Amino acid sequence: PPYPAAAEQISRLIGSQNYGMKELTQIIGADQYLAASVLRRANSAAYGGAVISSLEQAVTRIGTRELVNLVMALGLGQMVASAGPLLQIKHLVWRHAIISAEICRRLAGLRNLPVDEAFVAGLLHDFGKVIAIGCIEEIIEGDPNAAPRPVHDWMKVVERYHLELGLVMVEKWKLPAM
Repeated sequence: PPYPAAAEQISRLIGSQNYGMKELTQIIGADQYLAASVLRRANSAAYGGAVISSLEQAVTRIGTRELVNLVMALGLGQMVASAGPLLQIKHLVWRHAIISAEICRRLAGLRNLPVDEAFVAGLLHDFGKVIAIGCIEEIIEGDPNAAPRPVHDWMKVVERYHLELGLVMVEKWKLPAM
């Protein structure tokens, strides 16, 4: 799958270190789902304070690092939410990724490590499973004679190939070595 477009645009913009809030909010505002998610996150209990409705204020409240994490999680979550014969497995894998990301974030905070890097590491640690599931779904959908199998059979295949597929995607997406 392609690297989530909004995540790529935002990462590139922030990486240039020559950007303004206007450019950042334009990228976010171009995607309704992303804009709504940013506003929801900024107004969550985690950020307290008065309710805001401005996208620029929401981005300011969240901060650029948290914004990149949110965009990455949402982009990958959209891949997992797509319909397919293994939707149940995709949901389990996605839930595991989100829980792992949050645990990593909290542990990093307790150890004075970069929480944004820890979040991404937790989120992506088993990303190859999403790729493996997508590959299996393509095979199943392409073969009208494919026999149904129990979830645990498919998970064995996913477990077998997820590391290799994850490494391929890291290279293809040109993600940092971290």
